[in-house]
Amino acid sequence: MKRRDWLYLVGALICVSLIFMARPQWTVVEYSGDVRINSQTWSKNGNARIGSKAPSEMSVGDKGYLVIAKGNQRIILRDNTKVTIKENDNGGFTVIRQDGGSATYNVDTKKIPHFRVETEKVAAVVKGTVFDVNASTELHSVVVREGIVEATSRLTGQVEMVHADHVFQVALTGDAFVSQYDNRLSDEELSK
Repeated sequence: MKRRDWLYLVGALICVSLIFMARPQWTVVEYSGDVRINSQTWSKNGNARIGSKAPSEMSVGDKGYLVIAKGNQRIILRDNTKVTIKENDNGGFTVIRQDGGSATYNVDTKKIPHFRVETEKVAAVVKGTVFDVNASTELHSVVVREGIVEATSRLTGQVEMVHADHVFQVALTGDAFVSQYDNRLSDEELSK
């Protein structure tokens, strides 16, 4: 291989590396209380990158919260919430597994669905909106604050398009229903 070919190869590798590094990653914006990210307990404020090709696991203990952001997207995890974030580099699709607790998702708007949140009983797929996902022992729900969310009962396969100010709930039995969301209810009352 000629010297010129080597220089082209090295230049191409540098360009690809810079493009990869320039892509936004999830960062910690703010937190309080017992917060664990990828098996490490966080004890001071910071603005650290937590995104990678491997899933990023986050949990918030009792009376705590965690705010993370990536570009215009923002997630607020409330106390006793556990999530795993997995990014698909090919299609730009983000999948979040929420194993419990309550979280608010503010997702940037795109023309195609690109963001999915799954609990044991419910899945929410969005193109861009603001919504809450609650996963308690008795009930899993998606509360839509802005826009429209496609919500699915993972137990029965029932799919509903849920509009702003409505809630999609799935009970232990798998029964799913959509109702008007009473925004006077607290998150604790909603998850009961």
